[in-house]
Amino acid sequence: LPPRSVRPAATRPVWRDFGLVATLLLSIVACIAVATCVWDGHTPRGDWRLDAASATARGEVTGVDRFALDSARYRYRFTAGDGTAQEGHSWDQRAPIALGTAVSIDYVPLDPAVSRMQGGHHSILALHWEWAIPLCLTLVLATGLRLARRYQIYVALRHGRAATAHLLASQPVLLRPGRVRVTCRFRDALGKEQQHRLHVDLDSELGRAVRATAIGAPIEGAMVVHQESNPKQCRLVHGSDLAQADV
Repeated sequence: LPPRSVRPAATRPVWRDFGLVATLLLSIVACIAVATCVWDGHTPRGDWRLDAASATARGEVTGVDRFALDSARYRYRFTAGDGTAQEGHSWDQRAPIALGTAVSIDYVPLDPAVSRMQGGHHSILALHWEWAIPLCLTLVLATGLRLARRYQIYVALRHGRAATAHLLASQPVLLRPGRVRVTCRFRDALGKEQQHRLHVDLDSELGRAVRATAIGAPIEGAMVVHQESNPKQCRLVHGSDLAQADV
């Protein structure tokens, strides 16, 4: 009877591998971004501040460092409006600029240490926004969908209605040895017959119960837990995945 305690493994979405890969890639991208900011010494916030308000001064290129993806780090010096001498660097993908070339420098009036060459970028991350932002947004969306689906399944398992599951089919999953695609039927709160499909690991309690069940027979020790208001929100689980919650 609800509310139930739910084992985390029971809430994994069918496309859990995709979600796990997206979460892993998002973590890797986040670590790379942080490490890059530490190495560069600049963050995209500097570009945002310069976009919001900046002053311009004449400067001189004092050094050039070439990197992959046609990226170049230009070091320069200039004198700010308050008369202080400043040094800095920014990133660019334009044609090479020779040492000693006079260039225009944009800087934050109240913080001249935040600067960039006109047409360039204060942070190397801002230099690659065109592909970095779509990649990060895609990974964030995929991770968010995975977490939302897990929460949706958790709510259904914790508070949903349990019904007897009858096995309709069990087929191997392509390229996934040790996993089967189970199709079962159950009756919802209104007595209407519903179908549910789920990928099941054969070495799990549910998988062993499925292997021991004949087509058309109820799956021993298993049930389909579903939301009474929306029977499509359901999950086939083994009784060992659930327990009575302490309330």
